[in-house]
Formats: sequence, structure tokens, C-alpha cells
Amino acid sequence: MSTSKPKLRLALVTDIHHGPSTKTKRGDEALPLLHKFVDFANNWRADLVIDLGDRISDKDNTTDRTLTADVARAFQRVSIPRHHLAGNHDLEFMTRQDGEELLGTSLTSEIADMNGFHLVFWQAGVEYDRQDGLSLNDGDIQWLADDLASTNLPAIVFSHVPLDGSDMTGNYYFEANPEFARYSETKQIREVLTAAGNVVLCVAGHVHWNDLNNVDGIPY
Repeated sequence: MSTSKPKLRLALVTDIHHGPSTKTKRGDEALPLLHKFVDFANNWRADLVIDLGDRISDKDNTTDRTLTADVARAFQRVSIPRHHLAGNHDLEFMTRQDGEELLGTSLTSEIADMNGFHLVFWQAGVEYDRQDGLSLNDGDIQWLADDLASTNLPAIVFSHVPLDGSDMTGNYYFEANPEFARYSETKQIREVLTAAGNVVLCVAGHVHWNDLNNVDGIPY
């Protein structure tokens, strides 16, 4: 009898920020780098490609639709299943419906069971208040709790915004305003994830650095 654990090959990309270059973002390199990522994902034979959001650097609806269409054409080269999450820059001047039309995929919360894992693509609210920071939409936490309760499979939760509420000291973008790097409901979110008992990993983008934290036995 085989005792090998299930394996899942995920190709992840986040915070592409296609658009004009700035002091900290090489927007002019976004598409060439994205095409290299697509080549890697196809050649590596990943089980799934996951884009964690912030595909563009926003400006206005017309410009943002054009930039998103550029990114969508690159993703159309992906030869395996893919999922996209909405980032705050993606929704600054566009709606989720705009993004769905251009990407040809859903931008609402959904799930997929694959290779023995329960994958949760949690499309929680990413719009933020200039004073209060990021907050969830009504029903976001309940949707997550209900979904995690519906399965016994080990679950991986994908979101644009990190769910651990980690320290932003040293982060160029968020050290001075950590409320834009986490949800105001982070405590309640972590309670749901911990109580579920089957969450084995949470993966997010948004904060523009590589980080790993373990909270209550869950790697974030």
C-alpha cells in the first residue's frame, strides 16, 4: 500500500502591476516577465496557475481596461487551468464584472478540489478606505466559514490580502500604514481558519515581499 502524500504543483504570480514605471515598480517589464512566467508554468506542467491580483497599476477606467486586456492576452497562453483573484488596484476604477469580461474567468469566491486538496479562492473585499484601511464585504467571513466546514480535505486558502496580520516593519509600502496591509477583521478571519481544523496553508500577495509566518499551526 502506498503511503505517499498527495502532491500539488501550483504556479503562483502576484502583483504584476502592468503600467507606467515608477520609482519602485518596473511596469515596463511587467509583460515580458509575465510571458516568462507563463512559459515556466507551461513547461513545468503545473496543475494550476494562480494569479493573486493587482495585475495593473491603476489610472482610470479606460486605461485600466486596456492594461488588463494586455495582461489577459498573456494569460491566454497558459495551457492549464488558471484562477485569478481581484486586487485593490484591479478594482480602483473597474468593477469585478469588468475584470471577468476581460480575463474570461470568475472573480467571485469559488473552490476547486484537486489532487487531494480543497482549494479556496477567497475573493474577499479589497476596496479600502483612505483613513480606515481594508475591510471585508458583508458575508465574506460567513462564506469562508461555511465553505471550510463543508469539507474534510486539507484546505489551502488563496486571497489577495494576507490573512495573518503580520508585522510590516521594514516594508517599503506598509510600514507607515499597516492598516492597508491587513483587514481590520484579521482576528475574526484567523479564528475561522483555526477553528476549521483543516486549513494547511494560506497564500496571498499584496504586500510586495516574501514572508512566512506560522500562526496557530497554519503557515501564512
